[in-house]
Amino acid sequence: MNLVRVAFRRPGIITRTYPVTKSRQLHIYPHLLKEKAKSDSSLLRTSFLTLCTVGLLGSAYYEYNYHGVRRYPSNIRSPLRKALLYHKYKEDPVRALPYYEQAVDLALKSPQLEDTSSEVTGLIIQFGTFYEDQKNWEKAIEVYTKAFDLLVSENKETSIDEVTYERLNSTVTETPLAGEKLIRAVGIAQKLGELYEKIHARSMAEKYYVWAVERLLRHRVVKSDSEKLPSGRYFELPEWITPTEIGASLESLAMFYAMDGKYNYAIPLYIRALSTLNETHCHASVIMCNISEAFANMGQYKEAQAWARKGLDVARLGRDDKHECDQSCGVLLYNIGMIYEMSGQTDGAMKYYTQSMNHARKIGYKECQREAAQALDHIRRKQTGLE
Repeated sequence: MNLVRVAFRRPGIITRTYPVTKSRQLHIYPHLLKEKAKSDSSLLRTSFLTLCTVGLLGSAYYEYNYHGVRRYPSNIRSPLRKALLYHKYKEDPVRALPYYEQAVDLALKSPQLEDTSSEVTGLIIQFGTFYEDQKNWEKAIEVYTKAFDLLVSENKETSIDEVTYERLNSTVTETPLAGEKLIRAVGIAQKLGELYEKIHARSMAEKYYVWAVERLLRHRVVKSDSEKLPSGRYFELPEWITPTEIGASLESLAMFYAMDGKYNYAIPLYIRALSTLNETHCHASVIMCNISEAFANMGQYKEAQAWARKGLDVARLGRDDKHECDQSCGVLLYNIGMIYEMSGQTDGAMKYYTQSMNHARKIGYKECQREAAQALDHIRRKQTGLE
């Protein structure tokens, strides 16, 4: 019964669609990178557990023009203003491109600016955002890699080519990068991982995800005022470049391995991500759901059900984000039903599919309601010999 995984949308969260699998599954994949991840992660998708204005435009340009550009040497200001004007305000990428190229070239050659400074790397990041807005993933990767390499090479950091999953268990506790530069490098690495996934270069995506997680495990980012990015001092940086939570990066990498079927890699990362949360937090139920999925896909149904039930207990408490808990509860009920079905226990499967459908109907979660109804219909048809 191969079904295409249907992406469930949660307001403000971008979802993904995944390939065909061997069973019907509801997923909650939180691809979180702090602020970025909250708007660029998938929360609910089908295929077994994983529950991730015009009026403002003028003022945004004003912020770029008067509060950011003036921080640069005079010869950079003019092309940068024009680049931002045509990119952000007039939405004319053809005219914006040569000005971005000129501004970046001048910044890299400027004797007044260090290559790893917030001004230079911030400008390069802004240029990368320009290419992302055009959905030119290859050029965005090229530009972001330039900023990443500047930070890594200057600080004699581990290169991407040296990165392996096994390094996550290294006893080394120090990293040359720290503070603002670490935050920037991790943010860029996460973005590069995401972009490499978009162009289906998963081996490269893995390297950048692992690099980011390794850095954060070695150097826990302190979210103090002194370590926050000075975005207001130059020009607004994209949300994903703000300080990244360790748990979010761990989830991101765990999800990556889960999608590749490397559950023995994914489970320890999910558990480490869970350790960064209070277990009464609604998002903890999402991670528990993901852990349950991994065990189920390994055929370890006892462990899968234990994690799903634990997640369900947390979701039912609903102590913080009730909306997230409600949706998580619906998916967990569905997935417990699916675990029963996969282990041949039809009565248990129908019981939990029914609970999932009723709960989803109660909270207005139509996608979950539909999937649970289809699962029940599938079992009934199978029992009557229609499938």
